[in-house]
Amino acid sequence: MEEVKEERIVPVQNAGLVKRTFAGIVDLFVLVFVFLLVQGFAVFPIATSVAKDYDAKYETYIQYYKDANLALFDEESNQLNMIEKDNYLTNSENYYNVYCSSEFEGVHACSAYGKTFREVIEEDENLEKYVTFDDQDKIQMKDEYKDDEDAIASVNEYIYSKALNDLQNSELFLEPYKYVSRVQSYSMYISVAISLLLVYLLPTMISKKGQTIGKIVFKLAVTNQEGFEVKKSQVFVRFLAFSVINILLGLMSYMLVPLISFTFMIFSKRNNALHDYCAVTKVVDDKTSVIYKNREEFDKAMDKEENRFAEIDKSRADYYSSQEK
Repeated sequence: MEEVKEERIVPVQNAGLVKRTFAGIVDLFVLVFVFLLVQGFAVFPIATSVAKDYDAKYETYIQYYKDANLALFDEESNQLNMIEKDNYLTNSENYYNVYCSSEFEGVHACSAYGKTFREVIEEDENLEKYVTFDDQDKIQMKDEYKDDEDAIASVNEYIYSKALNDLQNSELFLEPYKYVSRVQSYSMYISVAISLLLVYLLPTMISKKGQTIGKIVFKLAVTNQEGFEVKKSQVFVRFLAFSVINILLGLMSYMLVPLISFTFMIFSKRNNALHDYCAVTKVVDDKTSVIYKNREEFDKAMDKEENRFAEIDKSRADYYSSQEK
């Protein structure tokens, strides 16, 4: 009868959950750092130089905020900030009664032309419970809310947000704003894609063990499901699956899909995430594992080791045999 060989166990140890989690955190920090560099010093400057109208459009929509007096622009940080809470009501009233007056229609950014502050407020059913107007068209809280500071603060904030909404929904404002948003969004998408390639694909394609920086730090490696050297095609599929599951679907599902993937990693025997299943790979502890190219190389190494031990046993047997004589 033909002798049945016992299947040899590949000498790899699955990566521990803690080490794999911390390796992922390191990679995430590297991704954010690379994204900030790529976006701030390469992609965004190039995008704004290619989009020749960007600076003019940006200045235009910022100027609408300034003229409407509904936001403050910090020149040093180049950011818009909300006005002081104490000015919510006064600036909103001025926005409707002065900035949005009919004589400026087509020039100022307002989607409520021809309506006074009183008309805008009285049309809003959410406010009729809280406010009223006196004979001089001055807004005031109704008697039951005059001393309610929380109600006063909420009403003022609501009125301010209403004024902002009328500014931001005007055609004059939307035209430059949409242009600027498109340029910023496209540059961000490009920067994310480049950062993913630099952090999660390039190192893994260069490394024979499919390692990212985080995996190198925590001495982890990627193999196929049998524990042999991972193929470049698997590395690429793993990268695509990771990007779709953790970035694209993650953003679309409010990080629900990555959470499901992490749950799989916790409860699966090999601590495999969803992208490991997609690419038919697993993560192993590189420090305690020996990774062979394929089963043929592994069998040759095992045969060589077994022959070496057989020769040692034979030499020992020959020695004791000679001693007995």
